[in-house]
Amino acid sequence: MASDTYAKDQWRQNELVITTAVFTSLSVLIVATRTFVRAVLIRKFGLDDACILVAMFFSVCYLAEILVGRANNMGHTMDTLSLDNMLNIIKVLSHLLLAQLRLDGQACLGF
Repeated sequence: MASDTYAKDQWRQNELVITTAVFTSLSVLIVATRTFVRAVLIRKFGLDDACILVAMFFSVCYLAEILVGRANNMGHTMDTLSLDNMLNIIKVLSHLLLAQLRLDGQACLGF
């Protein structure tokens, strides 16, 4: 019974990592192509392109967070996690939350 739950948790974790990696890779390819066309070919790199690059940066950071979470068994039940796993997950999530709040604050204040 416990191994069945662990297998389901592992399957769910693998689905999360694969889906995030595939769509982030596609996004990087599309944004890189758009940036090349706008900056090099037509020489009209604008504020919207800069905003897309910032958003792409945060998407890649989210993928990194997913990979760190996977290394710490994020998505598994509490009884399969060690104390170190739980603390590392909390640290990663709190750093991401603080970074997001800081970015939102800067956006609201205009700098």
